Amino acid sequence: MNNHNKDRNGYGKIAFWQEAFINIFSLTCRAQEKMLDKDVR
Repeated sequence: MNNHNKDRNGYGKIAFWQEAFINIFSLTCRAQEKMLDKDVR
């Protein structure tokens, strides 16, 4: 039972970091797109 809980918590952390990484990545992409947009204009 304890091992099962540990696995679930570990998976939760991984999912959390994956989501955080994706959010930061998408924000960075948007910022780069805005900068490119300014350069084009």
